[in-house]
Order: sequence, then structure tokens, then C-alpha cells
Amino acid sequence: RHIWLISLLRRYPQGITLRDINRELKNSHLCDTNKFNRVTLLRYRNTIYKVFGVNIASKRHAQHSYYYIFNQEVFSRNDMNSWLCSNLITSNLLAGSTSIQDRILPEAIPSNGIMLQEILSAMRDNSIITFIYHKYSGETTTRQAEPYCVKLWNQRWYLLCHNAYTTNTPDNSRPMREYAVFSLDRIQQVDATNQHFKMLDSFSPELYFHDCYGILTGDNAKPERIVLQAFGSEANYLRDLPLHHSQRIVDNPAQTDDNVTTFEYLMCPTTDFIDALLSHADRIKVVEPQHLAATIKTKVQSILKLYQ
Repeated sequence: RHIWLISLLRRYPQGITLRDINRELKNSHLCDTNKFNRVTLLRYRNTIYKVFGVNIASKRHAQHSYYYIFNQEVFSRNDMNSWLCSNLITSNLLAGSTSIQDRILPEAIPSNGIMLQEILSAMRDNSIITFIYHKYSGETTTRQAEPYCVKLWNQRWYLLCHNAYTTNTPDNSRPMREYAVFSLDRIQQVDATNQHFKMLDSFSPELYFHDCYGILTGDNAKPERIVLQAFGSEANYLRDLPLHHSQRIVDNPAQTDDNVTTFEYLMCPTTDFIDALLSHADRIKVVEPQHLAATIKTKVQSILKLYQ
């Protein structure tokens, strides 16, 4: 009912009365006849704020109290509470739609549930972990590392480790990487050791990925000013789903074509960002920097050779 209430209030940004909340509840997939009253609603408000950070407020109008979500911006934040709340709302909606389940087509994604559980447990305890990692090249290695954070990207979970090294090299050497990212769907086994670590006070997972497109940071890559031109309706897609949080539209007085929109970014032009640009085909053009435009051009020429 907590998730259902959040979902309902999002549909009524101007507010909804207690009477209408109970009417919606009766007609919902919950089929719940236990009505809300002011006391139970207050209890739900407190729990929802504590768990999800969603602030349900009320206002008086025409002798009625209207309940609404005061901080709607919480749903657009890029943090765990926002993600969790949005996913639970979606799950709640789908759970009430079993009668049309053959008409709802979810995307199959790797769950990685067991590995994720082991990693999160080690993160809570600040325990150093060992794990077996299988590369797409066919190489399998045993690693030891400090699990710093996990990140969901393109419907895959990734693990960012500190002081990661390989323990099964032929010469028994231990080449250490300060930070390394591993895909959970290529981790075959995770074990927490009895050794513990302390996260660096200066480290922030959010800042670590701040200038990146996805999960690749590049070797000591620095953020650059990147200018793109989007043609036709592609600009609308970029407005609705920005490529990066630094995206902004640039006014270009010299640009006379209304069919072209210029976007600017401050980020690292990593490999996964280049792949994303290529996925937009001829609907996007790199204007700056020139080395990025040259890279895109070289890759396009390589693609053309495959069809010659």
C-alpha cells in the first residue's frame, strides 16, 4: 500500500482528498476495503519519507485537505532511493496487471542476484573479496580486491574495486590496479575474506563516474568540451533522454538551419560514449573536439569496408 499510495499521488500533482484516496483504493488491483483515515495516512506518510525520502504534504482548500507529493524532484534524482522507488512503483503496477500479462513484454536482463548479494554483504562489512573472473577473450583469473561500489548501467551490474590484483599469475606476481571495474555477469564466484579495508576518505563513487558516459573512465582521461549537432527529431530524443548530465543546448547565431540543434557536454570521450554516438548513425555529428570527430570518421570507414 505504501508503493500504491506514492504511485497514486504522482498521478495527482495538485493533490487528492482522503475520500478520493479511499475510492481509488477500493477500485485498485489491491481490492483493499481497509480505508485510510487521518491517523493511518500520517503513519504511511512518515514511513514513506523515512524509506524513500518522498515528502507527502497536505493543503486546505474549500474545507477539504488535499494530499500531494511536495518534493516531486526526488523521482528525477540519480540515487538509490529514487531508483528503488521507481522500480517498486513499476513492479506494483505490473503486479496488478496479470490479466493482461501476455500483452506486457519486459526485457530479459541478467539477475546476478547471488553475486550481488555476496558483494553487498562484503561492502557492508568492508571485507576484502576474492572472485573468479571470466573475460570474453576466454581468460579466467582469480582476483582479490576491495569492493568500493556497484553500479547499474544498461541493465547490467558492475563492481568497482580498489587495489584489485590477480592472484593466479604464472610468476606469482601481483600487478595491482588502483581502480578496476568488473561486470557481475562475468564473475563466477565471490568469497569474502577475513581481511578488512577502510575506504579512502577522499573517494566518492558519484564523483568517480561524474565525467563518464557509463562505466568506463579511461586511463587518466580528462573531461573535454564536446559539441554535437543533432538533426531533425533526434534533438527531441536527446532533450528527453540526455546523453550525459552535463548536456545543454547551445545557441549558435551562425546556424541558420532550424533542422539542426547544437548540444554541448563536458565529459570524457570514452569508448562506450563513442559507441553511443555511433548508434545514432547519421542523426548526430561531432563538431568538437576534432580528435573525437576523426575517431568517429575512422570507425565509420571501417564499418563501410565490411559491406564492400
